[in-house]
Amino acid sequence: MFVQLNSVIIDGDAANRQELANFLSSFGVNLVAQYPSCDQLGTLLQRSDAPQLVIINLDPGASDNLRKIGKLPRQFPNISFFVMSQVLDPNLLMEAMHLGVKEFIPLPISETKFAAVVERAAQTHGMGKRAKIIHVIPTQGGCGSTTVACNVAASLGLAGKTTLVDLDLVRGGVASYFDTRPKYTIADVMESGEKVDKQLLDNALAMHKKTNLAILARPDLPEDTLRVNAPGVTRLFNILGRMFDYV
Repeated sequence: MFVQLNSVIIDGDAANRQELANFLSSFGVNLVAQYPSCDQLGTLLQRSDAPQLVIINLDPGASDNLRKIGKLPRQFPNISFFVMSQVLDPNLLMEAMHLGVKEFIPLPISETKFAAVVERAAQTHGMGKRAKIIHVIPTQGGCGSTTVACNVAASLGLAGKTTLVDLDLVRGGVASYFDTRPKYTIADVMESGEKVDKQLLDNALAMHKKTNLAILARPDLPEDTLRVNAPGVTRLFNILGRMFDYV
């Protein structure tokens, strides 16, 4: 079962491709390739590590570009094809559906609707499960929130796949509590930007064998806290939510 959607973008405009890549990243979708046209798409989709999601911007010339997709959606039925266009023509929509396109996304993109589309694709490719996310938030320093979080996580680790993320970026003591010496921290994950994926997280997470708990530690140095940002944390939790039962 996949735990993260891999995608390819087809768009004739390089700036559009980069903007969409950043947008996909915020949803935890990994980008494996981006092309200006469909010419190389067939070769990519024949590979054993082909992406599960193909996103094609039909504009400009939506009708002509749709025809260039040809039989690819029928040839690769296990891959989800999404097309986007500002042209909201019923005939264009029907033609896309006949070709085997899974989703027609009107432009400009609605973030809420796009999130729903990505979620449907995730369910199609066996990623319907979402971890239960538990936040332990201190009301003041020294109130014992780290102890509570660590004990809850350790208990859950015995019941299912569990990861504990230390978001107390300055004083967090999760790694010390479990007497682990992580090679990487959340700051290292953030530094990888849109390249954050399951493989990188597998390397970054420190395992506590006794509880089977995966730990993502806080930064070692105070200045490294500046590398942790909201978009990166959102992407991180999107991916962890597919990998684990409890976060």
